[in-house]
Order: sequence, then C-alpha cells, then structure tokens
Amino acid sequence: MDPNNIQLESFPERISRPSTALSLAALVILLVLLTFVRSWLKGPKGKTVLILGPCGAGKTTLFLQLRDGSSHMGTVASMQENADSLPVKLANGSSKAVQVVDVPGHPRVRGKFRSFLDKARGILFVVDAVDFTPHKTSTAEQLYEVLEQGAVRKRRMRILLVCNKGDQGAKAHTTSFIQKQLEREIDQLRLTRRSLGEGNFTDLMPKAETPFTFEALSKARGAQVTCCGASAVAPDLEHVLSFLQSCAAS
Repeated sequence: MDPNNIQLESFPERISRPSTALSLAALVILLVLLTFVRSWLKGPKGKTVLILGPCGAGKTTLFLQLRDGSSHMGTVASMQENADSLPVKLANGSSKAVQVVDVPGHPRVRGKFRSFLDKARGILFVVDAVDFTPHKTSTAEQLYEVLEQGAVRKRRMRILLVCNKGDQGAKAHTTSFIQKQLEREIDQLRLTRRSLGEGNFTDLMPKAETPFTFEALSKARGAQVTCCGASAVAPDLEHVLSFLQSCAAS
C-alpha cells in the first residue's frame, strides 16, 4: 500500500474531529447565551427589596417594624444601610426569605442603592406624608434618580410609593395629592433638563410632549409605580406586606 495514499485518506479524518468539537462548543455557547437572554428579559432574579426615600421619611422605622414586628417611635437616623433576610408568607401558606435593604436617604450616601439593583426585585420608596410639601422638589429629584436607572427601566421594576405617617390623621397629605404633586414635579424636572441639554439626561417619556405620569411611565415600558398610604408606627402596613409577598412569589 502506498504510504502517500494513507496520509491523504487519514488527513480529512484528522481535521474533522476538531471541527466537530468546535461545532459542539459553539452550540453550547449559543445555548448558554440564549438562556442568559431569556433570564434577563424575564426581569429581576434576586430576592432583594430596597427601601429608599428622603431623610426623615421613616425608612429605618419601616425596616425595623418589618424585621421585629414592633413599633419604633420617633425618627431613626442612619448613615449606614440596614439589611436582613425576612420571611414572607405566600398565599399558599408557605414562606420565602426576602432580603430587605434600607438605604440611607442622605445625599452623600443614598447613591449606594445602585450597587443593589442587580439583585433587586422591587423598591419601597418612602415619603413623609406630613412634611411632604416643603420637600416635594427634592423628593421628586431623588425619585427621578431611581426611575432613570437602566436596571429599573429595562426590567420594569415594581416600585411602591409608600406615603408614610398616615397615623397622624389630617396632618398627613392624601396619597392622591402626593402622587399628583410628584408627577408634576418630575414632569417639570424632565422638561427643564431637556431644555438645558444635559449630557447625562435620561427622559422618562418616549416623546417630549407626553406629560409624565406613573401610568404613562408604565405604558412606556418603564418602572411600574403604585402608591399607598401607610404608617410604620401604628402599624398600617397591609399594602407593604402585599408588595413584599408579590416580590417573593414572582
């Protein structure tokens, strides 16, 4: 047998084996990428709920009430985030652990919330319903900062606007009043930023002429914002607990 013929016949076999291996590797990589994209499109996969909002709104009081199940009267100042894994009862009687993170509202440290967004499934944005009016502009600015985050917009993250301190009766503004005021402030803020041509500006609406509302934001495939009244010291947390339940179940 001619040795040259042996070499010529075996050469295709030598190159076919690595080619097959490369094809299988490419297929595996493609499947991994498809799985990743599908997971990303489905939304947040973490079990974390963030508590955000301005100073003095009652974020830490709410966190302690959820964690300990007892009232904590007065303002609890904090410059460090508080975090704990809390059991949440589901509709079927079982329970799941949810990591709840209370992020301070002080301007120097409130930006820390960004480091938790990748694992966040929902946000509790707490507002002082009694002392709201003097701080409505700064509150709207902070909420805008949350809504413009890519992880919040692209994943249509659920946000519950908690109008806290409802236990103070007539002193507390209604939920509808706070919602309308925040929508108006955010709308003015986005129009001002657009006119100034700020380089890092993110318009929450697809068109400049579309007025901002939480409903319009949701239709534009942004965050899904709902509002509720609550009291972290009474406690009156029915809507908050339902929100945690929905975050744990999804």
